[in-house]
Amino acid sequence: MAARLHLERAKSAVDTLARVGFPAAVLRSDGRVMVANRLLEELTRHVSISAFDRLHLVSKRADSLFADGLGRLGKLASTATLSCASHGLDEKAVMHLLPLRRAAPDIFNSAACIVLITPVAKLHPPTEALLSALFVLTPAEAKIAHALGFGAAPRSIANDLGVRAWPSSTAMSSMA
Repeated sequence: MAARLHLERAKSAVDTLARVGFPAAVLRSDGRVMVANRLLEELTRHVSISAFDRLHLVSKRADSLFADGLGRLGKLASTATLSCASHGLDEKAVMHLLPLRRAAPDIFNSAACIVLITPVAKLHPPTEALLSALFVLTPAEAKIAHALGFGAAPRSIANDLGVRAWPSSTAMSSMA
């Protein structure tokens, strides 16, 4: 009964991380997955869970650093984390090993760490409505600011909006 309670606590922890957008798993010191959230299970571009519930990173270099990090968990300071880059199949990510210290192993039973993977992706600019509300922009200025957020050139923005280049430049200078 106690083991089931520990597993439920670990599942609750990784599910909470999923709710805020983080792929995560709780691991034992030998690298076996106790529990993983659906975001981590779907992140097959970076990780796989193989035989005997072992977590492996797709990038051989990152997987080697991960295995080394698991071996060093017990020697780390109580506030230390280990992070490494993972070059997956079509994108990059950062993998973090967060050692469980103090009372955490009692709460999570035989858990040694939480693995958190942060995919590195292009950021999307705020919506036009949010830009307009935050910076008191007209609808046209908000469209221009939104397009600039995607990296569009002023001349391209002007062409897309069907205006001459100078109105988009004027709008940009009024936003500054």
